[in-house]
Amino acid sequence: MNKIGTNGNNEAEKVLKTSIIYILVNLINKGIGIITIPIFTRFLTTAEMGTVSTWISWLTMLTPITSLALNSGSLYIAMNEYREERDAYQSSALTLSSVVSVFCLLMYFVFRRVMNKIFTLSTPLMIFMFIYLIFSPALDIWMVRQKYEYNTKKMAIVTLLSNLIASILTVFLILYFQNRDIDMGNIRIYGTYTVLGIFSIFFYLKILKTGKVFFNKNYWKFGFSVSGPLIIHTLAKNILDVSDRSMISFYCGKDDVGIYGTIYSISTLSLIIWNAINGAFVPYLYDKMEKGDSESIKDIRRVSFIVIIMYAVACLILTAIAPEIVKILTTKQYYDAIYIIPPIAAGIFLTCVYNLFANIILFYKKTISVMVATVIAALVNIVLNMFFIPKWGYIAASYTTLLAYMILALLQGIMMKKIDKRDLYDIKKIAATSFVIIGICVSLSMLYERRIFRYMIIVSILLILFYNCRKVREIMDKIKKRG
Repeated sequence: MNKIGTNGNNEAEKVLKTSIIYILVNLINKGIGIITIPIFTRFLTTAEMGTVSTWISWLTMLTPITSLALNSGSLYIAMNEYREERDAYQSSALTLSSVVSVFCLLMYFVFRRVMNKIFTLSTPLMIFMFIYLIFSPALDIWMVRQKYEYNTKKMAIVTLLSNLIASILTVFLILYFQNRDIDMGNIRIYGTYTVLGIFSIFFYLKILKTGKVFFNKNYWKFGFSVSGPLIIHTLAKNILDVSDRSMISFYCGKDDVGIYGTIYSISTLSLIIWNAINGAFVPYLYDKMEKGDSESIKDIRRVSFIVIIMYAVACLILTAIAPEIVKILTTKQYYDAIYIIPPIAAGIFLTCVYNLFANIILFYKKTISVMVATVIAALVNIVLNMFFIPKWGYIAASYTTLLAYMILALLQGIMMKKIDKRDLYDIKKIAATSFVIIGICVSLSMLYERRIFRYMIIVSILLILFYNCRKVREIMDKIKKRG
C-alpha cells in the first residue's frame, strides 16, 4: 500500500513539474514573440505582415491534413498502446506522415495556378510550406514523447533554443535587408521556419535511425483509426481560429490581414493564463469525477466557477488596456484596429467555457461529439465571413468569430449534458457570467477614448480581486492538492 501511495505521489509530482515547466516555456516563448512584434511592425509594411499572417494561417490549417494528426492526440494513445515499441511506432508514423505530405506537394504542382489564387501566396512560399510540412511532424513527435516520458529539460532546451535562434536570425535578416528591394514578409517566413525546419530535419533523421521501421501495417492501421475524428476536429478548430485571416486576405488584401493578424495575436495573450489554469484544473476535475460522490460534485461546481471568474478578470483587464498595449507594440497604422480586440477577447473568454464542457466530454472519450461541435462552429464562421467581410472588412471578422465561439460553447454544453446528466457545473451562473463578460468587453470599446474611465474600471476589478484573494488562494491550493 505504501509503495502504491509513494508511486502515486511521485507521478503527481512529475505531472505537476512537467506542467509548470511547460507553462514557463510557453510564457518565455510568448515573451520572445512580444519583444519582436515592435520590430516587425516597424520594419514590415502591413501588406508584408499580411503575407506572414496568411502563410501561417494556411500552414496551421494544412498541418492536421498532411500529418494525419499523427503527431497530436493519437500519439499519446500510441505511447501507451505500444509501450515497448515506441521507437518503431514513431518512425512508422513519421513515414506515413511524410508520404501524405509528399503526395500533397505533388498535387500542388498539378494544380499550382488554382491553389496560388486560393491561398493568395506565391509559388516559392507554397513550395517552402509543403517542404516544411514534410519534416515538421518530426519535431512535434519528439516533443510529445519528451512530455509523455517527463523529459522536461530536453523539451525546454530544444523549444527555447529553436525559437530563440529563429527570432534572432529573423530580426538580423530584416535589419540587414531593410534598405533593399526585398519583401520583408518573405524574409520573416524564410528566416523563422528555416531554423525550425533544420531542427525538424535533425529529429526526422534521429527518429528514423532509432526506430528503423518505415512501414508496419498494424501501426498505420492504428494511426488511421485513432486519428480519424481528431483530424477533422483539429482541422475544424484551426479553421475556426485562422480562417478569418485567410478570408480577409482573399476579400480585402494583405494590408488588412496584416493589421488584423497582428492585433488578433495581441488579443489572445490571456490564453497563456487560461492554459495554466486549465492545466491545473483538469487533473483535479477528473479525480473528483472518479469519486463521483455528492461532495465531489459540489467541489467541482464551486471550483469551476472560481476558475471562470479568474479568467474573466484577465480578459477584462486585457480589453481595458488594449489601446496602451497596441501603442507600445505597434505603429499608427494599427491603432484603428484596436476595436476588434473587445469582441475577440470576449470570444477567447468563451474558450474557457467550452474547454470546461469539453473536459467532461473527453473524460468519457466521446471525441466525435467534440468534433461535431467544432465543425458546426467553423462552418458557421466561414459562412458569416463570406457575407460580412466583403461589406465591413476585418471588423466584421472579429464579431463573426465571437458568434462562432458562442455557438461552440453552447453546443459543447448541450453535448456534455447528454453524456453526463449530473449537475457538475452551475450552468445558469456560467451562462449569466458569460453574457455579462461579453457585454462588458464589447462595451469597453466605447471607452477607448476615455482613459480615466477605463483605469477606474481596472482599479475596481483589481480591488475586488484583492478582496477575494484569500478565497482564490484557497481554491488554487485545493486544486494542487486535488482535494
